[in-house]
Amino acid sequence: MRARQINVATAAINSGTIDGATIGATTPAAGTFTTVNKIIFTQPAASATLTILNGKTATFSNTLTLAGTDSTTMTFPTTSATIARTDAANAFTGNQSMSGFVAIGTTPSTTRTLYVAKSNTGGTTAVGVRSDGTFQSDVTSVGKLFQAVTATQATTFTLADLTAFSAEQGGIGSGSTVTNQYGFSAQSSLTGGANNYGFYSNISSASARWNFFANGTANNAFAGNTRFGGTTAPTVAIDVTGAVLVSGTITPSGGIVGTTAGGDATAGNVGEYLSASLAVGSATSLTTATAKTVINLSLTAGDWDITGVINFIPAASTNTTLLFMGTSTTDNTIGADNSYASNAYPVSGNVTTSGHYRKNVPTVRVNISSTTTIYLIAQATFTVSTMTAYGTICARRAR
Repeated sequence: MRARQINVATAAINSGTIDGATIGATTPAAGTFTTVNKIIFTQPAASATLTILNGKTATFSNTLTLAGTDSTTMTFPTTSATIARTDAANAFTGNQSMSGFVAIGTTPSTTRTLYVAKSNTGGTTAVGVRSDGTFQSDVTSVGKLFQAVTATQATTFTLADLTAFSAEQGGIGSGSTVTNQYGFSAQSSLTGGANNYGFYSNISSASARWNFFANGTANNAFAGNTRFGGTTAPTVAIDVTGAVLVSGTITPSGGIVGTTAGGDATAGNVGEYLSASLAVGSATSLTTATAKTVINLSLTAGDWDITGVINFIPAASTNTTLLFMGTSTTDNTIGADNSYASNAYPVSGNVTTSGHYRKNVPTVRVNISSTTTIYLIAQATFTVSTMTAYGTICARRAR
């Protein structure tokens, strides 16, 4: 390779040496030189240009080889800095900004802003992406290690599904086995706060809103106590505040514990109890062999068990031969065969000079789909004198 020709006069070299000759003493004639002030010049095959602008200095502390694409410009930072390399680890201490697509372990994709696809290895425990951020003392309101803020462009279009976080199944390699797979895992160590939530949702109630929606048909398991309808800590396996609608069957294996509070079941609930009474002082008069309503009770729709008691009060000389006592859905009418009882006396009748005939009304089922009045019915066959009756009708909601 030939040495490049340098015109000494044009280069304006005023001191130093050219090819070992001291400038100002014996200066070689103009021509082709190989060294200037101990700098070796290698002549290019055709031509080359090295340009240093006026007043600028280029300092090389090490042997360098610059390679790249012709006609490209590399812009360096405005302050002193260390240039990172691509084939070894680098530590970045300043703020970094990247406007393009970024990939780790794979080729960048125009559909993924940050794409991580590197094989995880290096130990029995490996993590794809980890954030060990330590919040400093000036962070006193909210600290978030990961945050997804969803938004869409201000133009007319439809996005079928917008997901902030998604866990999906990749490939399970042939021969490999995964014992437990978790879409999201809150570890047992997550207990350092005054209040600790493995999963927290705070979406307010409205149509088409769900704080938790499990659309899959796989089983669900809750090992701890669970509360519905409130936020205070539950003390039993299932603690419900509010109404419960069950469309299927309930199969208890240990029985259903009754209340010990001494109160009444709420209207509309199983166990609701209603009653109505006519006092002795208001006893109703009876006509022989004629059904008469003693008292009635209005029941809302439901499946009810009805019972009662009737007290017949004959006059001192009344001769009684037959008594009927029961319930009916018709006023002043004896009901169906299973809704009443009877008490017959000898053909000659029975006279009690004092006292009452106290008779229990048989318990019957009344299953109604709308509000219905149930009547407590008394009927007596008697002669000579008079007869009155009073009593109580009771109802218990079975379901």
